[in-house]
Amino acid sequence: MNLRQRLVPWVRNCAAAALKFYARPPSTPWRPVIVYGLMALGFTLWNLLGTSPPAWIWIALPASGFLFWTVLEYVLHSQFFHDPPAGFRWLSISHGSHHDAPDDPSLVVVRLSFSFPAAVILFALSSLILWNPQWAGLFVAGVMIGYTAYEVIHYSIHQVPAVRRILKPLASHHLHHHYADSSRCFGVTTRLWDWVFRTGRRAPAARLIVSRSDES
Repeated sequence: MNLRQRLVPWVRNCAAAALKFYARPPSTPWRPVIVYGLMALGFTLWNLLGTSPPAWIWIALPASGFLFWTVLEYVLHSQFFHDPPAGFRWLSISHGSHHDAPDDPSLVVVRLSFSFPAAVILFALSSLILWNPQWAGLFVAGVMIGYTAYEVIHYSIHQVPAVRRILKPLASHHLHHHYADSSRCFGVTTRLWDWVFRTGRRAPAARLIVSRSDES
């Protein structure tokens, strides 16, 4: 067997594994945490090792990125995942499946085939707006921190009772959305925007759901 005959199956297996990693729905949040954590670290090192930005940039851009994520999370959930406008119905399909089976771990975390192209587009737009790809990396790093926090919190609320007890205010808020009223309580990482837009409600029913879940 020559070198080419040995390499072709190896390349095919690597490509199949990479496609599976990219397209298959994760059953835990650690896949996006690793991918986007490394990307955020890379953006940070780019600014450390390159032309260092002013001190205020180090604070303002990551914080703005994190805040932007919380707004994006709320808008996507409230406007596109439930009764989306024409042309965006496809966004509600996966989320509808999650509502049908909220305790299915394969329906909690967003697949990379959706989140990664969105991250690339966000970086490109941020680079154009800031006119500085290096600084845009810091903004996107803040968004990625917010996004990975979302995935870990969302997964923990549904799958990890011990963490759910620690995050009881957020858990009660999110479980109200699932089991009491899906037209309210859209925030997962934070309840801020539900408070701002008056879409939040914490009812005894939601707290009861959390308590019963913790007992199981």
